[in-house]
Amino acid sequence: MSKFARYAIISLVGILLLGIHTVFGQSLSSSNYRILFESVNCGAQNSSSTNYRVESTGCEPASTDLSSASYIVSPAFQGLEDIPFLTVAFSDPDGNNQPNTITFGELATTATKTDRIAISVTTNAVGGYASTIAADGPFRKSTDASSFIPGASDGPAAISAGDGKYGFKTSNGSFDSNYTDITTNPKAFVSSSAPVNANETTLTFTAAAGSNTGAGDYTQTLYIITTATF
Repeated sequence: MSKFARYAIISLVGILLLGIHTVFGQSLSSSNYRILFESVNCGAQNSSSTNYRVESTGCEPASTDLSSASYIVSPAFQGLEDIPFLTVAFSDPDGNNQPNTITFGELATTATKTDRIAISVTTNAVGGYASTIAADGPFRKSTDASSFIPGASDGPAAISAGDGKYGFKTSNGSFDSNYTDITTNPKAFVSSSAPVNANETTLTFTAAAGSNTGAGDYTQTLYIITTATF
């Protein structure tokens, strides 16, 4: 066998071995970054024009979903990217371990009460997402549902003692400068038109009893809904 023939066979074997090489993929993260899709392959490239966008990889198996009644497997990098996901996490910025509850305690006309929650969203939705907030009714007295504190529909920059107002504002959202009211109609307080990774928005709720309603314990159920556009 000639020297050239031996090199040709060795090269062919190398190509075949590379073609069936196992591709590993996983999510990587630390306190400073998060890589959602990672794989080991022999090449990748993004191509685009005014009419199309292609994300290509080389030396990977075809991304054909495998499934049964108990699992779904989307192999390789392209398969991972095609899996739509939306993750919403609630936390308590004040460290009181109440990520899903706003607690004011008993309200008085001589002071305001404030509490916060934070919402973090991660999604690969190409159209981004929107988070809305709505209530089951007015912010009403526990002992008398007909007595309630009006929402901050006039958009004040602050709520002071004796104002007789209740509302919320955001940090990294749509109402960063002024308070707004919460009604039974869903109101968007943060949105994005593209995929996001751990996009966090803090909601600050403030209430102050007024002379018309008086001091007491007030209650309301809130609904926060996040919808992604895939």
